[in-house]
Amino acid sequence: MTELSINGKPVALKEGLSLKITVANPFFTDSDSFSYDFEIPVTDARNSDIFGQLNRMDSNKEPDEYAARLTVDNVVLLDGSAVVTAVTDSSVKVQLLGDRTAYNYESATDGIYVDELSLGAIRTEDVTAPGAGGSGGNGSWGSTSGDRNPGSTGDTGTDTAPEGVTYHDPEGRWVRYPVMNTNTDRIANDYLFYQDKSGTVHYGMVNVRPDPAAHETDSRMSYRTIQPKLWWICQLVAEATGCTLSKEDNGMYTDTFLRKIFIANTVPNCPVAYVLPHWTVAEFWQYVREAFGVVAHKSGDTMKLVPRSAFYADDSTIQSIGRVIDEYSCDMDDEEAADVSTSNVAFASFEHDPCDLLDSSVTEVANIDESHASLMELRFWWSTLSDQQKAGYKGTIFKCRDGREYIYFSERFERPALVQVNQFAPRVTDSGRDASEISLKFVPCSYHEHQIDVACYVDQRGGGYYVYASEKAPGTHDILARPDRDQYRYVAPSLEDIIDGEDSGPETKDDVAYIALEGGMVAAVAKAGDAPGEWLTVDYPDPSLRERWICYEGGDVSCEHRGDSLGLLLHKGSHNLGENALGGRVSIYTKAKMCVRFIQDTIPDPTHLFNIRNRLYACERLEVTVDSEGRQPVITGYFFPAFL
Repeated sequence: MTELSINGKPVALKEGLSLKITVANPFFTDSDSFSYDFEIPVTDARNSDIFGQLNRMDSNKEPDEYAARLTVDNVVLLDGSAVVTAVTDSSVKVQLLGDRTAYNYESATDGIYVDELSLGAIRTEDVTAPGAGGSGGNGSWGSTSGDRNPGSTGDTGTDTAPEGVTYHDPEGRWVRYPVMNTNTDRIANDYLFYQDKSGTVHYGMVNVRPDPAAHETDSRMSYRTIQPKLWWICQLVAEATGCTLSKEDNGMYTDTFLRKIFIANTVPNCPVAYVLPHWTVAEFWQYVREAFGVVAHKSGDTMKLVPRSAFYADDSTIQSIGRVIDEYSCDMDDEEAADVSTSNVAFASFEHDPCDLLDSSVTEVANIDESHASLMELRFWWSTLSDQQKAGYKGTIFKCRDGREYIYFSERFERPALVQVNQFAPRVTDSGRDASEISLKFVPCSYHEHQIDVACYVDQRGGGYYVYASEKAPGTHDILARPDRDQYRYVAPSLEDIIDGEDSGPETKDDVAYIALEGGMVAAVAKAGDAPGEWLTVDYPDPSLRERWICYEGGDVSCEHRGDSLGLLLHKGSHNLGENALGGRVSIYTKAKMCVRFIQDTIPDPTHLFNIRNRLYACERLEVTVDSEGRQPVITGYFFPAFL
């Protein structure tokens, strides 16, 4: 028997109703279950009590949405919403949407954008650091406070963030890395050296109080900001849309690689939502799924993000289908095959170092050499060449079999070297396609060469102040860089000023979110000391974007930012975003799809693996037909070949 309730009230179904329900696997799509349109007569008093008297001229005939539950043979087949798609005097057309399908549908149709949600505020509060205060003090570090930042030290607490170490809150919700706003050339969370009155050299975030008279225009004291971790943003977005996403169920947190990802931000004192692009909630979850390979589940008010590597981890989820009626191959378009695990994937357009992503103007004219297995083999062969022979390879890209690519540079990297390039190149699984099937909207930051300042203490009758000593500037260091707006507009713009051309109004946001990895590493930066031959070194926070191997002339080999990276190409011996998103013991071939019609007493779970005639398959979706008497026994399923 088939029963439908809308807003908790039973619906009188149309005689001869035949309703097709699709039960989708969230591994391949952002839907869970839905129906096609069907008619509900409103001439029946039971239905008019739900939808109103639609035959009256003054009744509301606009599309609407209601809570709905479809029960078939005493089993809940769909629990979510009923969306009215069309209205006549005698009937309404309704589409049923499962929980997650309805969640994404509402955010898209109602225009719910993540940068307009109430996610709390990022505010830097000055707090007294040990030894600070008074003339010549250390100044202040700063903390965050806001309705979603519990545990903040507030205005009077003590913040003991260690010098030279990335400052983060105890829960790991955000970090502070130096980052340049390339639109304004301003640096947030700047670092510097300073020498106190005892001669001791310190270093860290800008926490030196300079001479006010000499440095009135120096904004670095206030230009501090935080960069939120992406796992925390996912939690806040879920909560703001009525869902619970605990750390234990948040794959962006439980996965140790994904937990390191943060969104670069150069704007101090702003709502958390301000650091996000103008995406609908549905787009946000779609882009998270595509970029990081996590699958979103929603049941009631509870949400889960499951890494793809854990989705098919249990052998017990393999189900057998025995009573097969028919099977045949399916035609499918490119969009159906665009699964992140097997498709061509590329970052959307973003600012980057030309070496990190080679332009087609480079690759189209280059000679390709694929005769070397690794840098070790390449450098040995390279050492046997004369200078004249080496110069002849300036037009060659060396593609090693370990997945890394190198180009010979004579000057760009201080001295002649073989340098790894193309870190952010698209991951190509089907070389027959020119364009990438999926454009990842979470993109890496770029690097900017930055020189750390030095401040010296000037004693003045027992007190004193700091002055910046440019002649003692240390070496340069790479910091994060991204195009960004300057300050959050707290005051509503004046329409009159906009009309008169004195105000430009709201700025257009980028369509991408710039990210980096918390490196967990530091890089030594050196400067000349006071005495001849004396050098001081400090540890500088070193975020990760990519690894880059450099083999200098003479045999010296170094790797910048060794460890995790945001590269999409698979490299032996490294861990990057492409590898992490592809993780898992099951390989699914989405270029071929098979349709199978079979008989089963119960509707199987589409998130399981299936054994069909001794072959393993992953299910994309199942289709069942129900009428007023119940579910018809034949189920139609669409499957992709899977391999353990």
